[in-house]
Amino acid sequence: MSASNGQYHFSISASDHVKEKLRRLMFKAKVEGYGTRFRHVVRSIYDLLRVYARSLGEPLQEFPGLQLQTRHIQIESVLVEFAVHYTKPLVFIRDVEIVE
Repeated sequence: MSASNGQYHFSISASDHVKEKLRRLMFKAKVEGYGTRFRHVVRSIYDLLRVYARSLGEPLQEFPGLQLQTRHIQIESVLVEFAVHYTKPLVFIRDVEIVE
């Protein structure tokens, strides 16, 4: 699937474990008073992944047999590790952390 400007829109998925961790981090951010900012940064990363996953952040490891590369990106205090397929528009969120 491609965007109207010719760029790919990647499909993004995450395990139930990662989704639950993100919910816990969002709750923690809300309790500590930066929930709105945290949600904004997570949304920005998600939006960037939808279009630029193969070039976003820094590469970590290659898995040629699976045709995957792991990468990570940090914006402000939010660090996201993800895998992106070499040829298909697929992204798998592997981890989300708040970096102090």
